[in-house]
Amino acid sequence: MLRAKNISLCLLLTSMPAANLLAELAIEGGLTAVHQQEVGGALNDGSASADFLVHKPWRTGEWLLYLEGSTRTNERDVFNVYPEINADAGSAQDRDGSGRVQISELNYRWSLTNQHQMTVGQIDPSAHLDRSRIANDENAHFLGVGFVNNPAIEFPDYAIGLMYRIPRTESRPEITAIVSSSDGLADNPGRSYRELIDISDAGKGVFVGLGARWAIGATRIGAGGWFRSDDHPLIDDPSRNSQNYGVFAVYGWLSDQHGVSIRAGLANSEVSPVAGFLGAAYEGTMRYGAIGIGIGRIFRSNKLDGSVSDDTTQIESFFRLPLPLADSHITASLQYLMNSGFDATDAVKDSRALIASVRFHLWFGSP
Repeated sequence: MLRAKNISLCLLLTSMPAANLLAELAIEGGLTAVHQQEVGGALNDGSASADFLVHKPWRTGEWLLYLEGSTRTNERDVFNVYPEINADAGSAQDRDGSGRVQISELNYRWSLTNQHQMTVGQIDPSAHLDRSRIANDENAHFLGVGFVNNPAIEFPDYAIGLMYRIPRTESRPEITAIVSSSDGLADNPGRSYRELIDISDAGKGVFVGLGARWAIGATRIGAGGWFRSDDHPLIDDPSRNSQNYGVFAVYGWLSDQHGVSIRAGLANSEVSPVAGFLGAAYEGTMRYGAIGIGIGRIFRSNKLDGSVSDDTTQIESFFRLPLPLADSHITASLQYLMNSGFDATDAVKDSRALIASVRFHLWFGSP
């Protein structure tokens, strides 16, 4: 793992003249700490994460280095028993579940022309295909997984790939096409950089995503589709395989004080336990902070055993209070869950949980 990490860093450093290495660097980063408690239950735990990004303009483009770290999570932690409640927990871990610092992204984006961009390297497909201005950031907005990205899309983790983008103009939408390995850093058994780079390893395939995003005043509308070529066993016949694929749509509206986001998606219910998703979120800013409320429903595949599983419902509300320290805030939130993870708790159908959270976030710098 360390050897591959060193190779990646050397490629970044040696590709630039030494005299210009520190010129025009833009550095940003943040710290997030979360404590979560099952209301009326014994489960509770905390998690922490850190982000550090370096942007380096070079020739006709820009290098991006994104370092990410997080604390360890245990099997009985509240955010593992209820996997929907914290999109930030365990974001950087080794094969044993221990926290670590990792290279999450290392890529180069260059402008082929004024109207065409190409990004190559280690990328995060979920950050580019499924975007929302108020429901895409577990540090500052909603914690729940369904309010950060669409659960119906089987995104790879940070993966080796390329992205081609045609920026939006007044007469046409933004077009984004992504081709990457189906298995990103956390998708591999060892979570190692050797496995990440070995994109031809047995069982791996290709993730392909295509999306368009329109801007109409304060409104943003996105739509697209995705496909994975790696084999997935059929839910009702594991001896046979097929591929996973789906479509998605995102609607967003944002003014100075109010924002709305709506997500929808469908996946291949023959292989995916998540057959579909529909969610909506609202955020409003006030004099003393911001409030948010979101509701989402994960629709299970009809191939699953209906006697022990059912659709998952999640509701989250939060109040975010800015702190005197620049670019920092504390957020209190409450989440209601029904049928978490299709009964990840081994409870009977219609199991319910109420989760309270307190989150601190500090951000510094700007790209």
